[in-house]
Amino acid sequence: MSREDSQSSNNPDCFLLHFDQSHSQNFPLISNTDAACAQYEKGLNRPLFLPFIKELQRRCEIWNLEGDLDYRMDDSGQEREPVFYTNQEQFDNSLRNATDGISLKELTIPVMMNRQLHVQAYIQKPGSKIIASTTFAAICEANLGSSDYHALCKAASTVYLTGLRRFKEDELDFIRRFITLIDLAYEAKTRIICLSSVPLDEVFQSIVPAQELLGDAVQERLEEMSVRGQGGSSSSMMSTFIGETEWSATGLKKASLASGGAGETDAKFAIGRAVSRLFEMGSKSYGVRD
Repeated sequence: MSREDSQSSNNPDCFLLHFDQSHSQNFPLISNTDAACAQYEKGLNRPLFLPFIKELQRRCEIWNLEGDLDYRMDDSGQEREPVFYTNQEQFDNSLRNATDGISLKELTIPVMMNRQLHVQAYIQKPGSKIIASTTFAAICEANLGSSDYHALCKAASTVYLTGLRRFKEDELDFIRRFITLIDLAYEAKTRIICLSSVPLDEVFQSIVPAQELLGDAVQERLEEMSVRGQGGSSSSMMSTFIGETEWSATGLKKASLASGGAGETDAKFAIGRAVSRLFEMGSKSYGVRD
């Protein structure tokens, strides 16, 4: 049994880890994590979880896979297509080509708990995934959450998102929603194509400086990735889905919408992962299943 990107940031995750451990007596359990020593950090009743961490350490071999290379950012030999624009005309041309020049129509996407999400959409044929178009204000500044993004990404193969910009320091709510959207799109192999007023390496600049977050080499690659306008211009921590069911409890002390699944201390990690995943969405092999 293999668990990818294992991280415990809420009560359901901890429950599932206990379940995995108790049912893994007769077969190997292999897992990787970016936070081996910080599982369920700041969680409620964390002392009750600590014995389980010790049991994992006792029963498991821990291999440190250290390295500076982000394989999502290593695009050598891969064909790419633009997914991040600062040029309105080129963004519009991309959308026009994707929809065969057909005007988009308003579509209502059902969301759990009898809610609805409204987007502009192109439907190639009945039963196929849509190409959706929406704005950053509508999708990330409104009171939406992971269930809305899960429904959107389940319905759409591509989401065109306009109005992205540099985040302000006090816009952690918007950042968390944007990261959650990227995470759920990545899991669904949905491509997000953005139109922004700034290049990707500057979107999170007010929160985490690009050089600190990514390093010089990756920053240069992100600068090249952004399709600029003329004259130039200055990129699911709390969500666990089992089928269509969302486990929304965080179990975190002082947790809020802004703090993300494992608190603000994980902001740098979550932003870096989102930028990396956005970059991978530009690969033509993205979403292609074996």
